[in-house]
Amino acid sequence: MIANGDIAELLTSAGLQARSREDDLDGWDGFLKRQVYAPILYSAGQIAYQLAYLGGSTEDCRDLSLVLLQDQRPAGIWPLTLTRTGEQIALTTQGLPVQPPLLAPHLSDRTGKVLMKNCVTFADLLAARLDIPAWLAAGPFQGSIAPGLGVWHQQMMARGAHVALRHELYVDLAQDIETIRLQFRKSYKPLITMAARTWDVQVMQNADPAIWAAFRDLHLKAAGRQTRSDLTWDLQLSSIRNGEAFLVCLRDGEGTMVGAGYFDHTATEGVYASAAYDRSLFDKPVGHLVQYRAIEVMKAMGLRWYRIGERPFPGDSPTLKELSIAEFKQGFATHLFPLFEYRLTI
Repeated sequence: MIANGDIAELLTSAGLQARSREDDLDGWDGFLKRQVYAPILYSAGQIAYQLAYLGGSTEDCRDLSLVLLQDQRPAGIWPLTLTRTGEQIALTTQGLPVQPPLLAPHLSDRTGKVLMKNCVTFADLLAARLDIPAWLAAGPFQGSIAPGLGVWHQQMMARGAHVALRHELYVDLAQDIETIRLQFRKSYKPLITMAARTWDVQVMQNADPAIWAAFRDLHLKAAGRQTRSDLTWDLQLSSIRNGEAFLVCLRDGEGTMVGAGYFDHTATEGVYASAAYDRSLFDKPVGHLVQYRAIEVMKAMGLRWYRIGERPFPGDSPTLKELSIAEFKQGFATHLFPLFEYRLTI
């Protein structure tokens, strides 16, 4: 889609010093581990998984993520992805709107503003070079409830971005488990208690191929078809093996898996990634117990926030299924945060 030499030229034009993530994997991982808050979308395991997932639906997919430098030292990391489907090229973060750079906390406000501005300039120049008419960016919650809007938002608006408001659901894991449970939807508490008496709960934090195969079979049966490649399943099992994910599964009295949820995490953020449930138990609180046990596991691991997922509202024109899933998730959340989506036309 674009040569490395052209990328280097655009970086220079934007006033950025950077190395590709592929050329500095250790630098990327080391930087992320040193941050006060590490969003899952910046983790190496998530990047590998999403690239494999996108590879199944696009003709070309390339990791363009950058380690940003200041005086030849890592000053930030920025997850970027280029995809091509037919003649259409898109600049994203793993198929999602472009996430903001994650900057080192020691940077001065002035240096941080310059870096942010130069990153947006680079994205504009890259989009123009590749004839991308517009690109989307996101302004997500990143661990801080500090008031006000940051530099990323200001840069977007100063460049004439059109902004849409979306929402995401989180659980504050700094609260004790009883305080979290008190904030659950009232109807959930007896359902969780009933489910705990009905099914055996198992947490897989060490990779067990037999348990993973049972989850995969349950997912296939629930979906009625294979929804993604073998490689993505292998990468998720590797994430569990590497201590970057876990699986919560429920079994009936005969030992048969009736439901399970897979959760990715960094040292500070957990994310609800996928689940599968026995369709004959649709009216039973299988998912309720999986979510509650996952929250307990994340708290025990010392994570700071659990991102349950996006919360669409009727004005967002979601499907009835999407609304139903969002209503279920919101019953566990302690916080609803804004997710700004910016559209920049080149």
